[in-house]
Amino acid sequence: MMREVAIILAAGALAMGLGTMPGAAQTANPERYQIDLIPPPHPEFHDRMGGWPTEISRRTFHAASGKLTIFAHADGRTDLTFDFHGLLPLGVYTLWDVVNADFAAFADRPLMNIPAGVDGTQDHWWNAIAFEQDGGPGGFGFGFMADRQGQARVVVNLDHRPGKEFLLDYHADDHVRGGVKGRDVFPGVLWAKFPDWNEQ
Repeated sequence: MMREVAIILAAGALAMGLGTMPGAAQTANPERYQIDLIPPPHPEFHDRMGGWPTEISRRTFHAASGKLTIFAHADGRTDLTFDFHGLLPLGVYTLWDVVNADFAAFADRPLMNIPAGVDGTQDHWWNAIAFEQDGGPGGFGFGFMADRQGQARVVVNLDHRPGKEFLLDYHADDHVRGGVKGRDVFPGVLWAKFPDWNEQ
């Protein structure tokens, strides 16, 4: 029971760290997009990303659904609101920004602003930032926990445009940091293609 309470408190801190839409500065008439979140369409995605969870079925893993609403401001800021349903109750998840979707050169980063004083050009810069294993107080916000009904609303306020695709990863060990793909971390619960920002 104590562990569950600690996880819930940490999840609240994580969700608060992601920002809130009402507090974001607004620009007149931002471009608005609404995108359905679906499982990754590439048939080999999970095999290439380490495999499937063994403690739940593939059907349960992909029972989630959701919508993403994007507000793209003219000054380059981007507000994203994720509404998730069908997640694992009290499951821990992270949000990822795929900057290169080619499997031969796949690259992603946390869907968040780079913290002040961090070298964002360094590969995997987020691994060098000190924060608690469960992402709780003192952590940084690209992780969250679903509620007891498997639902979550997550708002992310970026000072830039995201990359090419979005991925939602599941963390079977209840920690947003660390873990091995295919053993503790399972990418691709849900996926979406971001708009082509160059065409705006």
